Amino acid sequence: MHQIIPILLVIFATSSIFAQIKIGDNPNTINSNSILELESTNKGILLPRLALTATTSASPLSSHTAGMTVYNTATSGNVSPGYYYNDGAQWIKLGNSNNEPWYGSDDNNIATLNTEYIYSMGRVGIGTANPGAILHFKASTDAIANFQT
Repeated sequence: MHQIIPILLVIFATSSIFAQIKIGDNPNTINSNSILELESTNKGILLPRLALTATTSASPLSSHTAGMTVYNTATSGNVSPGYYYNDGAQWIKLGNSNNEPWYGSDDNNIATLNTEYIYSMGRVGIGTANPGAILHFKASTDAIANFQT
């Protein structure tokens, strides 16, 4: 036992300690800005797959954690299958450009009823599908002729 301790001390004193990890085809070359680098020419990365219940619920995790990224497998509440990240307070779907852009003023969730008090996170166009300002009116001559005061 007395001989093993000096040998272990020599091993630990001469070994290099790396704070970075690389998994892949060329493990000797790692980007100096990364803590973890994955490299492959024929494989992908598979993120954790779990069933979220709603954007405001951390479940099935124990709490919201900013930066957490998962693939949701469930259709439940206001979530559907796809990649989500957590901003520390709720889940946000990645690639969310096809979702309705209107939000309820009382809870900031996506508006689903015409009776909700709503606002838009972007531009609103009336008579145009491509508004050029926060509120953009584009009237045709028919709309002007039918305008009543």
